[in-house]
Amino acid sequence: ANGIIQVTQSMLCTPLAVLWIILVIVTGAIFFFFLCGLELHDDRKEEKWLNYSIQALNVLFTYAAIANEPKRARDFIRLWRMRGQDDGMNLEGNVSTEIHDYIPYKHRMFIIINLNLNCIFQYINQTFRAIYWTFEEAQQHVWEVNLFFALSFLCAIIAPIFQYIQEQHIRKEGKAPPGEELSPLQKFMQRTDFTYREVGIESYDYAIRQLKKRLKGQTQMKQEQKEDAKKTDRTEAAGESQLSLYSNSAVDFEANDGTSSNDMPSTLDCDETRANCEAAIGESLPV
Repeated sequence: ANGIIQVTQSMLCTPLAVLWIILVIVTGAIFFFFLCGLELHDDRKEEKWLNYSIQALNVLFTYAAIANEPKRARDFIRLWRMRGQDDGMNLEGNVSTEIHDYIPYKHRMFIIINLNLNCIFQYINQTFRAIYWTFEEAQQHVWEVNLFFALSFLCAIIAPIFQYIQEQHIRKEGKAPPGEELSPLQKFMQRTDFTYREVGIESYDYAIRQLKKRLKGQTQMKQEQKEDAKKTDRTEAAGESQLSLYSNSAVDFEANDGTSSNDMPSTLDCDETRANCEAAIGESLPV
């Protein structure tokens, strides 16, 4: 039995698991598009592709069921033999450090039964899909080819959700083993030493410090830009004012050309006005 379990568990090794996920996504997308009305302008081809995609999905799910069922069946047998024992014992009969072993016996049994039913219903569904292979036959036996698929899918959803709820109850009651007081999500949220080698960040704290420093620098830069803009506006306004005064003085000088020197601006006044304008605008005025 252990040899069979080792062989079937090797079917879920990382490369095969990644390939399995990719195939499920691709075939699931194809099935979804045709189910939503993707048109090939040929009803016969559309029916064939819809049938091929659902058949491929069933084969992939059956592959996963074959890989998981031997271990799940062994766990069910071991758990059945443990009835009457205290919570907190693993399936080998030893004190466990895993929180799922502290779930009450009847709830653990409910979880493992659902996991086994997930595989069993998938085998039944695959059998009907093999019998009613074509699209026309599947349409004539809708209940047979869809009922057990839905039941298998339902069991696969119920088991992990129910296990998570039971684990949370154990944590709230303070019965969790050491190191399991927090859920994986809570541990993730409270950690401050995250290491992301893929992106070259040493730790979460380091990333936060760098982000704060960058935001602070951007804020200071914006403030400096605003202050520079205000200084520029004041300088330009002063330059325009002085230039206007200089221009008025020049006009008055030209209007009084040839008249008495008492009505004309003095050379000292013109030089002073010119100096103020040049100082305001930062450049020399043409003579």
